[in-house]
Amino acid sequence: MITIIDRTMGHVNTSHAGREALSTFFTSLFKSGVTHIEGTPALFFRVFPELAHKFKGLSTIPSCLLSLDHYQNLSLNENPYQQFDISKDQQPDTEGSCSLTGISDLLATDELVYFMDLFQTSPFALNFCPDNRLHCGTALAMEWITLGGQSVSASFTGIGQMAPLEEVLMSLTYHCPDKFEGDLSNLQTAKKAFLDFSQALIPANKPVLGEQIFKVESGIHVDGILKNPAIYEPFDPQIVGQEREIVLGKHSGQKSIDHKLKSYQLSDSCLKRMLQTIRERCSQLGRNLSDLELANLVMEVQNDAKIYC
Repeated sequence: MITIIDRTMGHVNTSHAGREALSTFFTSLFKSGVTHIEGTPALFFRVFPELAHKFKGLSTIPSCLLSLDHYQNLSLNENPYQQFDISKDQQPDTEGSCSLTGISDLLATDELVYFMDLFQTSPFALNFCPDNRLHCGTALAMEWITLGGQSVSASFTGIGQMAPLEEVLMSLTYHCPDKFEGDLSNLQTAKKAFLDFSQALIPANKPVLGEQIFKVESGIHVDGILKNPAIYEPFDPQIVGQEREIVLGKHSGQKSIDHKLKSYQLSDSCLKRMLQTIRERCSQLGRNLSDLELANLVMEVQNDAKIYC
C-alpha cells in the first residue's frame, strides 16, 4: 500500500484552533485514506491528551507522524524523513529516509528517467513532496507512484504550494485501487473542519472539494448528464460526499426546464414562457435562481402576473 503523508499542519496557524475541529479533521483524513499526518508533538498532545502520557519521549522533537492502525489506535513516531531541496543541490548529511522537495518543473523534462534513476541509485527510503507552483503537483505525485514510488506527501487543498491531498486521493482511487484504500466521502467532513480552524477560503470550483463542481446550468450539459452522467462528470458526486444539482440560469435550455419543473406539471406553452423569463431574470440578477425564487416564479407565470424577482 502507498504511504500518504498529510503535511497540512505545517502551513496553517493552529494556535487558536479548537480541539474538536482538529480531531475531526485528523480522523476524517485517516478515513479518507491518509496513512500519516505530520505535525508537532505539542499539537497532537493538545488534540489527543492521552498521547502525552503514552509518548512522553517525543515531546522535545520538532516533528512527528500521527498514525491510526487497523484497530483504531492512534500512535506517534518521530518523523524519519530528512527534507532536502533538490533544486538547491542539497544532499542529506546522514543516512535514513528522505523527503524530496524543490521539483516544480519536472514535467518539462524527462521525469521517467529522473525517477527511475532515483529508485535505482538512492540508498534512502524516499518520500516525494511534489511542488504545485506550476499546478502540476498531482500529476507529479501520480507519476512517482505509477513508476514505483511508495511514499508521497500532500496537503489539504494544496495549501503551502504542495500537491492537493484530495486530488491525489481521488487519482489513487481510480488509477491505483490495488495500492489505496479510503472512503473519500469523508472529505466533506474534513473540509468543514478545515474551514473552521484555518479560516481559509476554498474556491467554489475547486476540484473534488468545490461546492459548485456538480452544479449544472448549461442546457447542453444538462441534456448530456440526464442521458449519461459520465459524459460530463469525471466521477460520481457521491464518491466525495456531494450531490449533483441542476440549477436554472441564463444559460439554461429546454431540457433543464423540463427536468427541474416536471413536478409542477406545467403545459408546454407555460414551460416555454418560464424558460424565457428565467433567462431574463437571471441576466438581470447576475446569478441563478434559488428554489424558493423559482417556486414563486412558477406561481406568477401560472397566474399570468407581471414577474418581479
